[in-house]
Amino acid sequence: MAFLQYLIVAVLVAGSQANSLVDRQTGCQTFCPFMFMPVCGSDGQTYSNDCHLNVHACELAAQFSNEADYQPLTLAHQGMCSKKRQAGGCQTFCPFNFMPVCGSNGQTFSNECHLNVQACLQAEQFSNEADYEPLTLAHQGMCSKKRQVGGCQTFCPFNFMPVCGSNGQTFSNECHLNVQACLQAEQFSNEADYQPLTLAHQGMCSKKRQVGENNGAHNCPTFCTFQFDPVCGSDGQTYSNSCHLSSAACLSSYSNPDAKPITFVHQGMCS
Repeated sequence: MAFLQYLIVAVLVAGSQANSLVDRQTGCQTFCPFMFMPVCGSDGQTYSNDCHLNVHACELAAQFSNEADYQPLTLAHQGMCSKKRQAGGCQTFCPFNFMPVCGSNGQTFSNECHLNVQACLQAEQFSNEADYEPLTLAHQGMCSKKRQVGGCQTFCPFNFMPVCGSNGQTFSNECHLNVQACLQAEQFSNEADYQPLTLAHQGMCSKKRQVGENNGAHNCPTFCTFQFDPVCGSDGQTYSNSCHLSSAACLSSYSNPDAKPITFVHQGMCS
């Protein structure tokens, strides 16, 4: 039962993230997979993968493409930029720690270093323009409101500091455990057999949990990769990949048999 609840929660979380994948003002994608396959941009900056480079390129184009001296950001080559980590006079290498800050342009940066890099690069390229506004720190933390499902926060940092939940499941950090605990409480707290999810101990659990034999959804996919290859479901929801769509469809058929089945509509994000 606990594992089924986890799967339902995972789908809800994936769904909440999908709704915020595109910035309404710029039209730029705002979510990228977390894999580290570094690429070097034409600005001399190393990006953790091709997606992050494309997002930055889109944001720059949205903000500066009308400027006379605008130069689009493109892929220079696969792999990290050369050891000379400078673009002009700007440092272009930053640590990967996630301590989000909000810039004056309304963009969230993974840490203050990344904000400072972009501020420097923009200053070098556009400071002579009449309408140039320097990029500065607006405040610590993310710009937009925290992603929520119901009353639960669903965004967590990506640092790996594993904890073990009272359901025997390992979570990548305590924030992820708290998110699931909140979502489960909202969905199941009125059930007679509901048991709140709590922290058992720091570190990974000793045993993997499995879907029980008496669980109606034991034939549903129980694990999906984090690969970002979005697909659109018939419920109008964007899923991060086809596995997540299949899992949602399967779980929905058990939890609400009378509901219209969720099916694959097309590859790519829903419009």
